[in-house]
Amino acid sequence: MPVFHLRTFVPGPLAEVYAFHTDTRNLARLQPPGFRLLRLEMPPVAGPGAVISLAVRFLGVTQNWKVCLDELTPPHGRPARARVVDRALESPFGFWSHKHVFVEEEGGVEMTDVVDFDPPGGAAGWLLLPGCYLVLYLMFRFRHAATRRIWKAA
Repeated sequence: MPVFHLRTFVPGPLAEVYAFHTDTRNLARLQPPGFRLLRLEMPPVAGPGAVISLAVRFLGVTQNWKVCLDELTPPHGRPARARVVDRALESPFGFWSHKHVFVEEEGGVEMTDVVDFDPPGGAAGWLLLPGCYLVLYLMFRFRHAATRRIWKAA
């Protein structure tokens, strides 16, 4: 199974960076050019087991996602760390599990995204693997840069 991994440093307090990323209303602020959030449905309180439905338009194609929040671990320990794990119940991908890890460091937070996935399209989708990595890199790179900009401006 392919794994995508991206890490960056965010100059903000762990509790606030974690809270920002666990508030799904901020998802629209983190969409790169070419991605448009069309619909977002979520329960009033998003805890473990919550299911979030969304529709995203990418390159003129609408993708419907249904994602389960498997884990929401708020900041704890020394050094403080936090984690969010979501898993796609429905998506264009054959399999999708996204771990979002936050670790407190001096002056900010190390933020890491790890995505385990199978490419869309079944067996033929494996031919798309280089393109999948490129799209994931561009999408998460944008999200990390947007997060850094938000905290630098705060």
